[in-house]
Amino acid sequence: MRNEDRIKKTNSYSGAVYGNLKIIKFDHFGKNNVPVVECECLKCGNSCYIPLAKIKCGQASQCSDCGKKNLAIGKEIISMAYVDNTNIIQIQGKRSTNKNSTTGVTGVSYYSKLEKYRAYIFFKGKQYHLGTYSNMEDAISARKSAEKEVFGNFLKWYQETYPEQWERIQKTQEKKHSR
Repeated sequence: MRNEDRIKKTNSYSGAVYGNLKIIKFDHFGKNNVPVVECECLKCGNSCYIPLAKIKCGQASQCSDCGKKNLAIGKEIISMAYVDNTNIIQIQGKRSTNKNSTTGVTGVSYYSKLEKYRAYIFFKGKQYHLGTYSNMEDAISARKSAEKEVFGNFLKWYQETYPEQWERIQKTQEKKHSR
């Protein structure tokens, strides 16, 4: 394909929005002859220049300045949310099941040697065995009870001990989930 045709094709993306980036126009061919486009960051209004391929595949969704700010805020929130080898955000129930889970339920695994389900919970950097059960529903129930008791008491303690940090974490989580 000729460069003129590639430029025309790249400019057909003008006006398209990917994440917080609005593509303005083709700017130049970058490394490995990849089209680079001028974008407007819809978060801060800055102009930036990003390879079109990175935008289309989702690798770039904001300007580098906003990315650095988000990274700094994220690191600060993570550091204040980590107390006594426990991540406050994780134990609030805003976590996903591990992709290696055999049951699809956090804290419940199938123990094939006994043909039973095992319930467990991680807290303060240690794993606690909650029991083995003939059916998965009982194991899930044991895990849920442990979450309410162990995590609930710890979260209450954290909220009372660190009220400013608690509020900041909650606001950050609300913003994250409203996107």
